[in-house]
Amino acid sequence: MKIPQWIVILVILAFVSTYWSIDRRIRRLEAVLDRLSRHVGALPPLATEPSQRVRELAATPGKKIEAIRALREEMGLELKEAKRIIDSLESQGR
Repeated sequence: MKIPQWIVILVILAFVSTYWSIDRRIRRLEAVLDRLSRHVGALPPLATEPSQRVRELAATPGKKIEAIRALREEMGLELKEAKRIIDSLESQGR
Protein backbone atom coordinates (compact mmCIF):
# COMPACT_ATOMS: atom_id res chain seq x y z
CA MET A 1 0.00 0.00 0.00
CA LYS A 2 1.53 3.25 -1.16
CA ILE A 3 0.75 6.46 0.77
CA PRO A 4 0.33 9.54 -1.42
CA GLN A 5 3.16 12.02 -1.12
CA TRP A 6 0.89 14.94 -0.25
CA ILE A 7 -0.44 13.06 2.81
CA VAL A 8 3.10 12.48 4.06
CA ILE A 9 3.91 16.16 3.56
CA LEU A 10 0.75 17.23 5.43
CA VAL A 11 1.57 14.93 8.36
CA ILE A 12 5.13 16.29 8.53
CA LEU A 13 3.85 19.87 8.41
CA ALA A 14 1.38 19.10 11.20
CA PHE A 15 4.18 17.71 13.38
CA VAL A 16 6.45 20.68 12.67
CA SER A 17 3.66 23.14 13.41
CA THR A 18 2.86 21.37 16.68
CA TYR A 19 6.54 21.36 17.65
CA TRP A 20 6.86 25.11 16.99
CA SER A 21 3.71 25.82 18.97
CA ILE A 22 4.94 23.79 21.95
CA ASP A 23 8.39 25.38 21.70
CA ARG A 24 6.87 28.90 21.77
CA ARG A 25 4.76 28.02 24.80
CA ILE A 26 7.75 26.58 26.66
CA ARG A 27 9.82 29.69 25.90
CA ARG A 28 7.04 31.93 27.23
CA LEU A 29 6.72 29.82 30.38
CA GLU A 30 10.48 29.90 30.91
CA ALA A 31 10.48 33.69 30.55
CA VAL A 32 7.70 34.02 33.12
CA LEU A 33 9.46 31.62 35.48
CA ASP A 34 12.71 33.55 35.07
CA ARG A 35 10.98 36.86 35.89
CA LEU A 36 9.29 35.33 38.93
CA SER A 37 12.50 33.76 40.23
CA ARG A 38 14.34 37.08 39.80
CA HIS A 39 11.50 38.88 41.59
CA VAL A 40 11.75 36.64 44.65
CA GLY A 41 15.54 36.31 44.45
CA ALA A 42 15.50 32.56 43.88
CA LEU A 43 18.09 30.68 41.87
CA PRO A 44 17.29 27.63 39.76
CA PRO A 45 17.76 24.41 41.73
CA LEU A 46 21.01 22.60 41.00
CA ALA A 47 21.15 18.84 40.62
CA THR A 48 24.63 18.94 42.16
CA GLU A 49 26.78 21.60 43.70
CA PRO A 50 29.34 23.41 41.54
CA SER A 51 32.79 21.84 41.64
CA GLN A 52 35.63 23.25 43.70
CA ARG A 53 37.27 24.46 40.46
CA VAL A 54 34.18 26.52 39.58
CA ARG A 55 34.02 27.94 43.11
CA GLU A 56 37.70 28.95 42.95
CA LEU A 57 37.26 30.58 39.54
CA ALA A 58 34.19 32.47 40.80
CA ALA A 59 36.13 33.71 43.81
CA THR A 60 39.11 34.86 41.70
CA PRO A 61 38.83 38.42 40.39
CA GLY A 62 38.85 38.55 36.59
CA LYS A 63 37.92 34.86 36.16
CA LYS A 64 34.15 35.25 36.05
CA ILE A 65 33.80 34.30 32.37
CA GLU A 66 35.96 31.21 32.87
CA ALA A 67 33.83 30.25 35.89
CA ILE A 68 30.63 30.63 33.87
CA ARG A 69 32.08 28.57 31.02
CA ALA A 70 33.26 25.82 33.39
CA LEU A 71 29.89 25.69 35.16
CA ARG A 72 28.03 25.44 31.84
CA GLU A 73 30.30 22.60 30.72
CA GLU A 74 29.90 20.71 34.00
CA MET A 75 26.14 21.06 34.39
CA GLY A 76 24.83 21.79 30.90
CA LEU A 77 23.21 25.06 31.97
CA GLU A 78 22.10 27.94 29.80
CA LEU A 79 24.24 31.07 29.87
CA LYS A 80 21.72 33.10 31.88
CA GLU A 81 21.39 30.43 34.59
CA ALA A 82 25.15 29.91 34.87
CA LYS A 83 25.76 33.66 35.15
CA ARG A 84 23.21 34.02 37.94
CA ILE A 85 24.77 31.14 39.87
CA ILE A 86 28.30 32.53 39.46
CA ASP A 87 27.06 35.96 40.58
CA SER A 88 25.58 34.29 43.64
CA LEU A 89 28.84 32.45 44.37
CA GLU A 90 30.75 35.73 43.97
CA SER A 91 28.52 37.51 46.46
CA GLN A 92 28.84 34.62 48.94
CA GLY A 93 32.63 34.85 48.72
CA ARG A 94 32.72 38.54 49.63
